[in-house]
Amino acid sequence: MEEKGEVLLTENFFIRGGHLYIVDPRQYVIHKYDRDGSVVSTLKYEDLLVQQDRGGSGGPPPPPEPILDDNNNHPYITLKGNVLLPAHKGGETLFELRDWQGNHLADIGEIPEGYDPMQERERIRAAVANRQVPRTDLHQAFPVSDRSNPGELFMVYSAIPKIAKYDMSGHKLWEREIPDTPEIDSLVSDLVYVMNEYNYRNAPRHRKYVWGTSSPAGDLYLSTYTNSSNPKSHRPLWIHQFSSEGELIRRYKLQSEDELSYFPSIDHSGRRIFTILKEGLEIRAYTF
Repeated sequence: MEEKGEVLLTENFFIRGGHLYIVDPRQYVIHKYDRDGSVVSTLKYEDLLVQQDRGGSGGPPPPPEPILDDNNNHPYITLKGNVLLPAHKGGETLFELRDWQGNHLADIGEIPEGYDPMQERERIRAAVANRQVPRTDLHQAFPVSDRSNPGELFMVYSAIPKIAKYDMSGHKLWEREIPDTPEIDSLVSDLVYVMNEYNYRNAPRHRKYVWGTSSPAGDLYLSTYTNSSNPKSHRPLWIHQFSSEGELIRRYKLQSEDELSYFPSIDHSGRRIFTILKEGLEIRAYTF
């Protein structure tokens, strides 16, 4: 018998106010806990995903792999405790914003023009070989709450890449293309290398950014993806800082002889970036 608050698989967690939220994709639930570790309530979101599948397969997508390797298109808890659920599978927007009771509040995030979830495998491989984003990956995106304004959030299109700003009604405030940088260009080269070297049946996903946070002042920080199969070992982790208007203003290079996780934590008041090793439990701290 399932116990109250039982977790079978942890995909992500969020600390919002005095509560901890844990996403369990195996059961399609999000548990809400208080500071004492007691379960306050649970949101079951499987039926909400089925509602989004308008004319599709008639069911929610399969649960993801046990280890979350990026934040793209996953459930997200906003600063006000509402829930963003991925809606691109059968809908017309990237996410649906719902309250904790599951009631629909808004549609947030435009699906890029040309997105095709059924693009043929050879066309995907050809796009990667030509250093282009396959149509299947145009929807790769994740939200980041604006800590300076809980009523707004950044939408990071990680494959394109670009940033858009939305309010909680779903209105787009602005949109910015992210300029090219050598470290992002190297990720595109990695995709071509990995696809040819390992002869994958399907091309690896096209993603440049995998994690993000904002500062109390409203600046956005994004970490780049580091492919463990890339041709160069110990590739540094790069964190890009953007202004509240989406302008790239600083780039931070985190170098290590060991592979770093690309899910850091930032202490803005102490000006330190914390991250762990991909293998092992050691924590590294970098000043910035």
